[in-house]
Amino acid sequence: MLAKPALHQGFKRYQSGLAVLLGDAAHAMVPTLGQGATMATEDSVVLTHHAAPEADLTAALARYEHQRRPRTTALVRRAERTSRLMSVSSPAGLALRDSAIRAMSKVVPALMLRGFDGVTDWYPPVTPQDPRSHGTHVTG
Repeated sequence: MLAKPALHQGFKRYQSGLAVLLGDAAHAMVPTLGQGATMATEDSVVLTHHAAPEADLTAALARYEHQRRPRTTALVRRAERTSRLMSVSSPAGLALRDSAIRAMSKVVPALMLRGFDGVTDWYPPVTPQDPRSHGTHVTG
């Protein structure tokens, strides 16, 4: 793995007119979090949510970007920080990093798990239920 992966710095916008980018095309990230394909899947779920057949597509694409950008930007930055941490090459730096991780995992294991907060806790957007269908239940 390269110490400084060569990725584009992202785009100012994920959409323009009726064109839209998602996944790595919009927000490529180093693979340290293992979230590249997940981000593309989340993007497609959010885009589908906003691009209902009756929706104004230009407005739907803007809503998609508005909803996705904070999360994808945060995860791209987090992946870059993790990459820098994992790319330490000096013997002293490696010893310090590995000792700190080992100590934290033994002393405060919950703290290690909290490192995944914001990565694995995504939920898809919820479509408001049609008030006319409230209380109805269809069985197969």
